[in-house]
Amino acid sequence: MIELGIISEISGDRARVTIGSMVTDFLPVMQLANSFVRSWTPIRVGEQCAVLPIRGSLNAGIVLRGIYQSAHLAPSTDENKQICVFEDGVKISYDVSNSTLEISSPKQINITCENVNVKAKNVKVEATDTQIKSPSIKLLGNTLIQGSINTAGTGGGSGSFEINGNVKITGSISAGGDAKFGGSVSDSRGDLTNHTNNGYARD
Repeated sequence: MIELGIISEISGDRARVTIGSMVTDFLPVMQLANSFVRSWTPIRVGEQCAVLPIRGSLNAGIVLRGIYQSAHLAPSTDENKQICVFEDGVKISYDVSNSTLEISSPKQINITCENVNVKAKNVKVEATDTQIKSPSIKLLGNTLIQGSINTAGTGGGSGSFEINGNVKITGSISAGGDAKFGGSVSDSRGDLTNHTNNGYARD
């Protein structure tokens, strides 16, 4: 006969179940899969479960877990959502009504792989601090930076900024060092290349 009970002791992937006044031997606990996908979800004392007897013996049975109880209620009863909530608050949900996958973590998410490809119509990243570490970064398209740009070399030393192409600046330019030009220099009144004005200010 199938019996309902509470997991009372754990040993690896096996558990003892309290059924009334009876406590079973350590029994195997069913997981999601063990072939094409091998799945492991840690077992917890206090889980309500069912014991499926083998040849009529509960002590030779297997534990079927995942039965909701007052101490562990369903995270949702929304008919459009698949939800997984971990005991530390991490939540993964998929809503078929709007085709939205959500991952919520109170701490961090780590992804390690050889290549990452992201293709989307719009991408938004919001953070208090963003770091990208790469020996080479390419931006293939128009780039708008709404804020200042600072460069620094290795170890915080002076950095460099190189542009291959034309530069148009609307505003003033300030330099804390020498300015060197490989071509002609002109202002609104004409060519300044090689112009000295005998050491006097240009009139």
